[in-house]
Amino acid sequence: MSKKIIRFILVGILLATLLMYRKRNMDNNEIVKNRGVPALGTVTESSPPAFYGGAHTNFKFYTKSNQRIFIFGFKRPHNKIKKGDRFLVLYLPEKPKTAIMLFDYPIKDSADFKRYVKKFEQMRKEKKKE
Repeated sequence: MSKKIIRFILVGILLATLLMYRKRNMDNNEIVKNRGVPALGTVTESSPPAFYGGAHTNFKFYTKSNQRIFIFGFKRPHNKIKKGDRFLVLYLPEKPKTAIMLFDYPIKDSADFKRYVKKFEQMRKEKKKE
C-alpha cells in the first residue's frame, strides 16, 4: 500500500475516535443532568487557555456518603473562574467520577445551593410529565 492510503486510513480512524469520544461525553452529560445527584463543587485549580483550544479546571466535591472526589481536566467555558470558586456539581451515585460541574450555577451560600437543587428537581418533574 502506498503511504498516502495508510495516512488516509489513520486520519479516518483518528477522526472516528474523536467523534465517538465527543458523542459519549455529550451522552454522559445528559445522563448526569437527568439523574445526577447535586453536590457543592469547589475549584481546586484553574489553568489558562492552552494553544490546543481550551482552559481546564480541576475540582473536588463530596458525595452524600462523604466520599471526596477529584475531577481533573474538566473543560470550562470561560476564564473568569478561579481557585476557590464554588459551583453546582451533578454526579451519578453509582459512578461518582461521572460528574459535571455546572458553571452556570455559581454558589455563594447555602440558599443558592438549595435554590438550584429545587430548580433541577422541578425540571426533572416537568420532563417526566412529557
